[in-house]
Amino acid sequence: MWHLRNVIILLCFSVSVLGLEKINVHCHDWQRLRDVYKGNRYQTEYKCSIVNFELPNDREYYFDRQVMITSLEIKDSTISNIPGALLKILPDLETFLVTKTTLKNVNQINCEELKELDLSSNAIISFDENAFYNCQNLKALNLSHNAIPSLTKPLFKPGKHIKKLDLSNNKITELSGDVLKEVEIEKLILHSNLLENFNMNQFNGQSCELLNISYNNLKSFNVSGDILKKNLTLSLQFNKLTKLDVKNLNVKFLDVFNNKIESLAMEGSCQKLNAQNNLISDLTLGTSVLSLQEINLSHNKLGNLQDICKCTNLIELNLDDNLIDNIGSCFYQLTKLKKLSLRKNYIYHLFHDEFNERNIIQHLNLAFNRLEAFDESVMSVFKNLQYLDLSGNQISDISDNLNTWMSNLNQIGLSHNKFKCSRLFMLMNKIKRNGRLNIFIDKTLPVNATNIDGIQCYRYSEGELLRDSNGSDVARAKLDEKFTFLSQKLNNLERKFNDFKDFNETIQELRNSINQAVKNKDISNSNNNLTAIIENLSESIEKNSNSTDKKFEYLENIVKNHSEMLGRSMSENYHSNDRINDELLTNPKYILQSDNSTNAANYIIIFLLAVIVFINLFVILKRFDTFGFRRRNERENESALTNFSTM
Repeated sequence: MWHLRNVIILLCFSVSVLGLEKINVHCHDWQRLRDVYKGNRYQTEYKCSIVNFELPNDREYYFDRQVMITSLEIKDSTISNIPGALLKILPDLETFLVTKTTLKNVNQINCEELKELDLSSNAIISFDENAFYNCQNLKALNLSHNAIPSLTKPLFKPGKHIKKLDLSNNKITELSGDVLKEVEIEKLILHSNLLENFNMNQFNGQSCELLNISYNNLKSFNVSGDILKKNLTLSLQFNKLTKLDVKNLNVKFLDVFNNKIESLAMEGSCQKLNAQNNLISDLTLGTSVLSLQEINLSHNKLGNLQDICKCTNLIELNLDDNLIDNIGSCFYQLTKLKKLSLRKNYIYHLFHDEFNERNIIQHLNLAFNRLEAFDESVMSVFKNLQYLDLSGNQISDISDNLNTWMSNLNQIGLSHNKFKCSRLFMLMNKIKRNGRLNIFIDKTLPVNATNIDGIQCYRYSEGELLRDSNGSDVARAKLDEKFTFLSQKLNNLERKFNDFKDFNETIQELRNSINQAVKNKDISNSNNNLTAIIENLSESIEKNSNSTDKKFEYLENIVKNHSEMLGRSMSENYHSNDRINDELLTNPKYILQSDNSTNAANYIIIFLLAVIVFINLFVILKRFDTFGFRRRNERENESALTNFSTM
């Protein structure tokens, strides 16, 4: 029994040991790709994704599903080397992706059918020699976003043809000729590394179409001999090059944006050149002048445009921020040019004969130069122009008939010039009435001064005359219109003041007549005079009733009522005048009656005098109010004139 128990334990232990030798690979995701005819039958290709898995290099592997796996992805897993045993059981594997793992060293990979290998975003720092020697069909290799410090060992079989090799975003400081010399690579991407030198002679570029070495520390780029057959796109952006000579390269597109290049020389059949943000003062284009269609040389030190003027096939040309002060007849031959930008130069004048009348320029940027005029003779050349920027110049006047000379123009910039406010005001109004032309505002500089619709303008105290199409002085006419309005208001006030003055004189005459009648006791002789004066007073009150509203209405009623009373009293006194004279001194009765009549007349006169005093006080108060109203109007007029002058 004891021996039987030991045998059973030994058998169980052997089974468990044999089970550890092979690892069942668990696919996190199975993806069906396509059906293919292979081995005299149709088979289905699958992609297996292994996530968060540990893959030791000294184990055997197997899959629980016996299917044809042509794509394998390993991500977020623990791995020190490429598991050769795993690849051995995948004879149909064509695409292999290992990303976001702990992989540090790439050992030799034996996978004949493999076409695409992606080892990006790992921690790779080293390679075994000839690591990809046995990958006969490999066409694309991605080693980006690792920590590779250098490449000094050969990786491929000599004569190997690779469509794309991506070594970007590493820490490569050295790239040996042994790595690339015997390999034909169509697209080599080395951007975002630490390379300081690159020698094209160490690189077999016979089949190269794209070479990207941007975002490095390149100080030299060496080329000798004709080493390229195909047109090359060469990107050297964001490096430290001070001189570049690529005459021996057949470059199709050269991009050297943001270097420190002072001298640039090239040949071949280049179609596009981007050399902005450099220090270029010496430019040699060679035979490229016949093929170049697009050039960007903005932010350089160019003053001589000799070679550029030979590029007769140019479509777009950007020469912003250079040292150009005179373009001469440079652009006369460029009849295919559609877009021309000369922003931030030192151009002070444009002449009619500097551009061909057959030009087809649609976009012209002349902002921030020293132009003092842009007259009709220049405008008449740009019949196809749609966009024109004249911001930041010294222009003080421009034609009203922009669309007459440039019928296709739909956008114009006029900010930061030397326009007079009155002239700019008229120009803006005419453009707005036209409706076809849009004025855009250059917001690169703030507008803190006098402006019209955001366009800065200047006020001149002398000699500023603005005339419209009829030759009339528009600015003077606007001022005259305002002054005429103010003068009319002042005249109305003066007329009212005179009316009040006449009214006061009538009151004074009435007062004098009554005083005289009282003094002489000759009411009968003064009757007619008083009646006439009262009628004049009524007319004067009626005349001014519209301007003083109900105040004079009330006053008029009082005067009329007491005038009637005074008339009746005068009539009675007229008929009894003789009797009063005869009996005035002898009969005490009549003396009393006479005293009573005299007292009644005196009461009436006293009342009228009180009314007159009231009227005088009212007139005086009204006069002061008129004077205050006049002063307020003068202050308002002064404010209106000030606001108008600041427009």
